[in-house]
Amino acid sequence: MTKKQNYKIIITGAAGFIGFHLANRLVSMGNTVLGIDNFDEFYDTNYKETRWNLLSESRFFKGERLNIANNDRLLKKLKEFSPSILIHLAARPGVRQGFNEPLSYVESNLLGMANVLECCRQIEISHLIYASSSSVYGNSQNKPSNEAQPTNQPLSFYAATKKANESMAYAFSNLYKIRTTGLRFFTIYGPWGRPDMAIFKFTESILSGSPITLYGNGEISRDFTYIDDAIESIIRIINKKNAIIIDKESDKPQSIYDVKKNKFIDIINKNVDLNEIDEEYKS
Repeated sequence: MTKKQNYKIIITGAAGFIGFHLANRLVSMGNTVLGIDNFDEFYDTNYKETRWNLLSESRFFKGERLNIANNDRLLKKLKEFSPSILIHLAARPGVRQGFNEPLSYVESNLLGMANVLECCRQIEISHLIYASSSSVYGNSQNKPSNEAQPTNQPLSFYAATKKANESMAYAFSNLYKIRTTGLRFFTIYGPWGRPDMAIFKFTESILSGSPITLYGNGEISRDFTYIDDAIESIIRIINKKNAIIIDKESDKPQSIYDVKKNKFIDIINKNVDLNEIDEEYKS
């Protein structure tokens, strides 16, 4: 049985994959959620529109189409809603596109994060939870990766923006005693996931009998995390009773956590059956 709550929570990127699942889970628990999204066209916005419409069926969800790069509008909405928790998931995703369009990541990932932090400072929010990425580890040879490893050599501009987000949150935690928690997500997958992600491309290739494109001669491995596990991690952080999470090294009210669960291409190949695929996944 789902434990009932009554928090007021803002989620940026609420029409996105993780944001949708998180908002859906939170409203089902009785929380009031203000979802913010600018419906970025990185991938087909029909996915976001459909997720948004589903969330809007709940009386506990309010949606606001808003670009977080607009500080004035963002601050106005935060003051109106007066949340106790802000979960910042909005960002321009994708490592490869960052090679060709690095400046497109500045507005969302850098300016957007700076605005979120400044708004949190002004309204004195109790807890900021934000999305970082496993890409901050670069090509570290230490496997499995862990939070204690250095992250000073990102290999993509996307990773650099996520590393910058962590540094920005650290500075605000230090200067203004804002409680922040960064989550380094490891390739989240599941229903309603982004169509450009590997699991969907792999499954489509297997079903059509087409070759699967693998990078690094097929010798590269990575962690995949099912969406429910990622959402459960966030819920537990929200429910953590400590008034402040103290980072052991910095002694400041901020923390960084890896969010990963399991590794898997053979699993798809062994278990996928076109006749048994749920209609939700076919569409």
